[in-house]
Amino acid sequence: MTARSTGEAEGGMAARAGRLLAMARDRGVATTLNHVAAAIAVRRRPRVVRSWPRFLQFEVTSRCNMACAQCSRSTLGVPARQGHMSLTLFESLLGQFHRYQSVTLHGLGEPLLNPELPAMVKAVRARSAHVRVGFNTNGLRLTPDLARSLAEAGLDEIGVSLDAASSDTHRAVRGGGFEEIVARVRAVCASREPRPAMALALVVMEPNIGELVQFVELGKSLGVDRVSLCDLSMRWRAQGADPMAVRSLDAARQNSLEAERRAREAGLPFWYTRLDRALWPDAFIPCFYLWDYPYITWEGRLTPCCALPYAEHSLGDLRATPFRRLWNGPAYRAMRAALVSGRIPPPCANCHHASPEGPP
Repeated sequence: MTARSTGEAEGGMAARAGRLLAMARDRGVATTLNHVAAAIAVRRRPRVVRSWPRFLQFEVTSRCNMACAQCSRSTLGVPARQGHMSLTLFESLLGQFHRYQSVTLHGLGEPLLNPELPAMVKAVRARSAHVRVGFNTNGLRLTPDLARSLAEAGLDEIGVSLDAASSDTHRAVRGGGFEEIVARVRAVCASREPRPAMALALVVMEPNIGELVQFVELGKSLGVDRVSLCDLSMRWRAQGADPMAVRSLDAARQNSLEAERRAREAGLPFWYTRLDRALWPDAFIPCFYLWDYPYITWEGRLTPCCALPYAEHSLGDLRATPFRRLWNGPAYRAMRAALVSGRIPPPCANCHHASPEGPP
């Protein structure tokens, strides 16, 4: 190892140590130790996980007011049972977890349809001032008053899934309403404080790859706090037949890099979750959901991840069995063991996190 690389490694270790010390000061030693243990579990991927998950996702509703082409509701089907999670159930479920750092309040449905959403945010915030709380919405019900109410309850961020920078593309991907949603985002961004941080989100698909730069410019003009891109999940694709799947690989790569450059020039924070291995050959990310990120349906069922939110993939019912028992129960242990060994469980087939290739 050269002197330079040694110095860089030492500098990285010092930075990590500083972050852990700051976490211990702000969130407590127990949460910090759990953070370290969870990070180790994600890396080593044991069958039995001793740490609490750092990330929680609650499906506050399975109902939706849009029919987006890329959504699992369109490709895998609308769930047989639909409804809103009640505040009572949410509080009961939340009480089964400890030392979490992030709570996401969306899933298979549109979260703003649940009238108890602000109370749910408040319930999370009442337990910790440091937990990050957010959700994604299609924006059709978003208003400055609702955004203010959510901010006062303790919400950190709203992500608006727009997936387009033009009305025609939005209609092709999400079914319409582009102008209305843009106007609602602009109104929230221009509203008086308090308001949550606002993000504009796009899933990279064949119909919108020509609008990535324009999408960043739209976000800047609306006054959002960041723009985020994410590749289309392989999990939901009909292999070789999905019109949403990116086929123009060179254009997608070039346009995404240009979009990132434009965001940097504009001083607009830019996130891109690179999942598509055809686009980004070195983008493989081993599954972390089974070790650190449970998904809970509106009925209180525990499922492996956000890509498997249907009842048939349930790993247990949290209304009947406490999370701590299910977390290391037979179903979880078997699924972890199969994934690590390369025997990909059938529900995980085609998932961008489940490939047997790449690091264990």
